[in-house]
Amino acid sequence: MFKKYFENVRFQKALIAVSAIIRIFIGAFLMFSAYAKYISSEFYLKFIMRLGILPAIALKSVIPLIIFEFLFGILLIVGYKTKIMLRAASILFLIFTSVVTYSMILGIDVSCGCFGPYFQSEISYFSIGRNFIVAIITFLISLYKYYPFTLDSYLSKRLFDQINT
Repeated sequence: MFKKYFENVRFQKALIAVSAIIRIFIGAFLMFSAYAKYISSEFYLKFIMRLGILPAIALKSVIPLIIFEFLFGILLIVGYKTKIMLRAASILFLIFTSVVTYSMILGIDVSCGCFGPYFQSEISYFSIGRNFIVAIITFLISLYKYYPFTLDSYLSKRLFDQINT
């Protein structure tokens, strides 16, 4: 039943365009979130310390995590190593989902720290569901074989053109 839809060229083009928009949106989301956490890193560190997940020594690893989150966002927007970056972003969202779930199970009533002090979002079933759905969508997009509108597609086309000349 669904086979005729997936074989339809218009449907495939629409799916590719939607996946590109989602990829760029997720990249921008990660960049903004990382920027907000970095600017207010003291707020974010307090959030992590309240959770009690990491020992005090490991809290120094939070800043590199923020930097990786920002880099994932940039690389998703430009489309470099797209498949790897989408899967890494999916793992990152699953980690965030695990932390939010853990804090909800423990009954820790704090803001999720997603955007620092700029956007207060309480930990809830909605935030867990949102992160999980974004992780699944990001992973599903990573299953595509071709990513148009990316640096990857541009570089592979140039390489193909150089080989054929």
